[in-house]
Amino acid sequence: MKRSRSALIVLADGARPEAFEALLEAGELPSIRDHVVERGSYRRATSTFTSTTGPAHVPILTGCFAGTADVPGYRWFDRSAYRPGLWPGQWCMRSYNGPEAWWLNSDVSPRARTLFELTDNPVNVFGVLTRGVPADNNLYGRRKQLLWPYIHYSQRWGDAEPWAARGLAAAAAMQSELRFVAFPGIDWFSHYVDPAGDGALDCYRGIDRAVGAAAGELRRARAYDDTLIVLCSDHGHTPVQTHYDLPVRLEEDFGLRTAYHSRDVFKRDPDAVACVSGNGMAHVYLRGAGWDAPAPSRDEIDRRHPGLREGLLAEPGVDLVITRDGERGAWIESRRGAARLSEHEGGVAYSRQQSDPFGWNDLPGRMSFQDALGLTFETGHPDALVQIAQLFRSRRSGDLIVSATPGWDLRERYEHPEHFSSHGALHAGHMLVPVAASALLAEGPMRTADVFATVLAHLGHEIPAGTDSVSRLAAD
Repeated sequence: MKRSRSALIVLADGARPEAFEALLEAGELPSIRDHVVERGSYRRATSTFTSTTGPAHVPILTGCFAGTADVPGYRWFDRSAYRPGLWPGQWCMRSYNGPEAWWLNSDVSPRARTLFELTDNPVNVFGVLTRGVPADNNLYGRRKQLLWPYIHYSQRWGDAEPWAARGLAAAAAMQSELRFVAFPGIDWFSHYVDPAGDGALDCYRGIDRAVGAAAGELRRARAYDDTLIVLCSDHGHTPVQTHYDLPVRLEEDFGLRTAYHSRDVFKRDPDAVACVSGNGMAHVYLRGAGWDAPAPSRDEIDRRHPGLREGLLAEPGVDLVITRDGERGAWIESRRGAARLSEHEGGVAYSRQQSDPFGWNDLPGRMSFQDALGLTFETGHPDALVQIAQLFRSRRSGDLIVSATPGWDLRERYEHPEHFSSHGALHAGHMLVPVAASALLAEGPMRTADVFATVLAHLGHEIPAGTDSVSRLAAD
């Protein structure tokens, strides 16, 4: 294959912008500084809702938000595929925690084409979305099947990092138009130990050393100058002080026979299905007029389950409750206030009802997608309007969506080991991520989805229609 422009994406799963910036400023990430930031740019970006591993990889690799790609959570339920009289099985309910992660490739809408499908001889290391990767180029794919369970049960959270580093060096040495390498250690140390602890911080430093080694391989292959290096995260992390076990409380406090991911999934004809993602958000599906009937709106939920919505809003661990309002609309509610949201061509319409649920000052009644990002980027809920709107594009989204308050998560029973940090929610601690690129990027807020179009623009490829991605390459 003739050598030409290429791209290398390094995904630091769970990396937080505050930690990345502090280490960069302290001189503890010299390779990333020299080979990426000083050659190009550093930005903060917003992830997608739900901000969890798997769904949050999708925007980077397809340019489509999680809802656009029809994978609205790390866990979800498809009421249209449910078989009455049975428990919710794999045919209608998904958890990407374990073997079901293999189904991500087929769960992602075929209209969402991956970078792997659009480039020559692509390489993947430890990424969960692999559609379009030649079998021989999915490096350490078989090892991952053994390594991930071993790490989980042995609690040796850093043991995948050396293999990811080897994979990064090997990928950089290959003739490939697109290389994608995921480092999972920061996420694991953050969940199970401390997002600001020595284990997590050592993973940042290890990624830096791996980037330095990869830069050396690119130079040996005479590909360094023509390779766009992007280092980014898929979601943030915030410490958890208190668990609000939403699936359990739906049963104990609200009398709903609830199926959820554990042995409690084996419930025939449940009243509700609860799917917690990243532990910071949850899709709740309610039977309504029947599992084969259209998803219930806010008004129908109130008629059938009086007090449910208000009861959840009264819980300190619940930040936002989101319900349907018509075909493409939503009610957004918090203890701060309520608002109605709808999507229109190229943007959103937003109207608060007295007090704003996010605590924002007045916003325009109608905004483009980019304006909505810019106007909310510096708030506690960056890009919240677009991210709520896109989630309801998926038929698999819940009837009632809960986003947790910072410091809380939404799962406790059957969550072993216990989580001390979480992600998935719509607040800034989970939505903001670092993005560094070895090319000049345009000024202004960006989304992780923009990595997709930026890479394709660098490679000289056409950007597919129907994505949520915009190239951020600065004009020459």
